[in-house]
Amino acid sequence: MRTQTKRYASKIIRLYTRLPTDRDDVRQFGEELVRSGMKITAIANHLSLPLAISKSCAAMDDLAEEIKESQRCIELLRDDCGIQSRQINSLHQEAGELVTQLLLAKTKWTDTRNVEKN
Repeated sequence: MRTQTKRYASKIIRLYTRLPTDRDDVRQFGEELVRSGMKITAIANHLSLPLAISKSCAAMDDLAEEIKESQRCIELLRDDCGIQSRQINSLHQEAGELVTQLLLAKTKWTDTRNVEKN
C-alpha cells in the first residue's frame, strides 16, 4: 500500500503542475488535492510502522477517508471547474481502487488478528 499511495501522490503532483494557474477555484482545489496527497503518503508511511491493533485500524480508516477526500477534490476539479483529461479520470478511478484495496486489506488484517487472539 505504501508504494501505491506514493505513486498516487506523485500522479496528483503531476496533475497539479498541469492545471491552469489563472483561475482561483482551480488553484484552491488543486492545492487541497496536493495537501491530501501528501497526507495520504504520511498516513501510509505511519502504517508501515509497528502499531497496536486499534491504532492500525484507525490509521487505515484515516487513510481511506483521506483518499476519498482527494477523490472529491478531483470530482470538483472535473465537474465544477471543467478540467477534463484522461489523467484526471484515471486518477479518480485509481482513488476508488485504492479505497477498495485498503478496505479489503483492513478486513483481512483484522480477521487475521482475531484468529491470532483465539
